[in-house]
Amino acid sequence: MRGVVPTQIMMKTMRLEDEDPRLEKALRLTTGRHETPTDSGAAALSLCTPAASWVTGQIVAVDSGR
Repeated sequence: MRGVVPTQIMMKTMRLEDEDPRLEKALRLTTGRHETPTDSGAAALSLCTPAASWVTGQIVAVDSGR
């Protein structure tokens, strides 16, 4: 059993205002941006490869190191 936990995903329909607290929070993330759906998908896909065959019982947080 393996799983991926997406956190704050930034969608194309969303935008940040200059005064928006989410912008300030994103700048503190190690990547300097919020997660995208592609980020979560890539993490899930990597767990489905033979390279992850020894990864068991894990939940992977896709959270830019928060």
